[in-house]
Amino acid sequence: MIGIFAALRRELKPIKAFLTEINEFREAGVWFSVGRLNQRTIVLIQTGIGWDRTVSAVQIAAARFPLKLYVSTGFAAALQDTIRVGDLVIGQKVLSLPSLDRRAFMCDGILTASAQSVVKSFPVTALSGSLITVRKIVSHAEEKRAIARESQAIALDMETAAVADAAEQRRIPFIAVRAVTDVLDEDLGVDVNLFLTEEGAIRWLEGIRYFLSHPTALHHLNRLRCQANLAARSLGLFFQEFLPSLSVN
Repeated sequence: MIGIFAALRRELKPIKAFLTEINEFREAGVWFSVGRLNQRTIVLIQTGIGWDRTVSAVQIAAARFPLKLYVSTGFAAALQDTIRVGDLVIGQKVLSLPSLDRRAFMCDGILTASAQSVVKSFPVTALSGSLITVRKIVSHAEEKRAIARESQAIALDMETAAVADAAEQRRIPFIAVRAVTDVLDEDLGVDVNLFLTEEGAIRWLEGIRYFLSHPTALHHLNRLRCQANLAARSLGLFFQEFLPSLSVN
């Protein structure tokens, strides 16, 4: 039984699209989609955004399902100027910026090699390296460059290290595969921290106020939506090939 963790429903949607016998339910604020692929049970877990939500979601999932592999997936921001929107990033090591001791977690070597092998025939560029988990959405290119210099990571997100930490505690194999939505030198142009809930929904009152005072932000939000669609397609393509190749049941 494989657990795939992502913050947002739209990050899991391209994976759910090729599963069968899907059962969806919500438990303690966490959405689960349980489906089948080639006689294998796949559990999709929508954690919500950020470290704390992810820790809680992993605990709930671990108590309910005998998961044998943890996969962290979803969107990421590039920390190298050669990485483009829609590129895949396969984690080798995961750094934890929220942690005071700056912990590092290693992804399973055999499964990571399998992921790297799968993408060789893809029409999508895939890179391997360190990922770093941060506390908040990083909106400015200058901040991304500073994190890149400090960490030497190739991409950042807000959940992967929390999944990796839980996997390490439970001695369960772990891998991370992310798709890039914004490049290194790109400002988001909209501060979604101000109106986005931890589930990825818009707090409409705060959102309306924000967009009224920042009229160009709607253009940037639409640009990010289009880039997220490209990233989601890359994730769907990857998992449709990768999951059947696994020996984990």
